[in-house]
Amino acid sequence: MQWVSVKDGLPEKEDTVLLWVGRFSEMYLGWYSLAYCEWVSTIGSNQIPQDWITHWMPLPKPPAAD
Repeated sequence: MQWVSVKDGLPEKEDTVLLWVGRFSEMYLGWYSLAYCEWVSTIGSNQIPQDWITHWMPLPKPPAAD
């Protein structure tokens, strides 16, 4: 998995991804809302200004069941 710059593309689905907030150098979980064309984080969409999110990365697949 590699980080994707928001300048290079956005997720195609509203899947949960890792968000990199460059301003804080921190990661959060969130998704890109196709309906509202904005990032939504698990701490709330209004908590992180949109332009502070610089990169995203798909989450890895969960482990196989035993």
